[in-house]
Amino acid sequence: MEYDSGAWRDQAACKGADTDLFFAENIHDIGPAVEHCFECPVIDECLEYAISDPFIVGIFGGTSSVQRARIRKTRTKTGQRLSAKDMIPDRKTCEHCGIVFSYSPTPKRYCSTACNKAASRLRRIARTA
Repeated sequence: MEYDSGAWRDQAACKGADTDLFFAENIHDIGPAVEHCFECPVIDECLEYAISDPFIVGIFGGTSSVQRARIRKTRTKTGQRLSAKDMIPDRKTCEHCGIVFSYSPTPKRYCSTACNKAASRLRRIARTA
């Protein structure tokens, strides 16, 4: 593993933020952390740091550990080393729960099947009321 001095952390948008924000227990609570990341000037350095160690958990570089595993797998297969903003698919806010999520290759309105079903139920209830 390459040595990371961590000097980039002084410029991070999350510096001084509540760390609980980046280690949410529920995937539906990561939206605010991801938003922090997308405004950060050192998102690429943060993502590279997190990709370099598969045991790092939490939101780093705008990604979850599951997303970083996919990025590592893609890099292994293709040999491509793109920037964080190139590696992370387009981002959208879920119309039901409000979290920020990635979508690819087709745009979606909801972050998960559960949110899609919940929104459908609410629309049905609204129509019958």
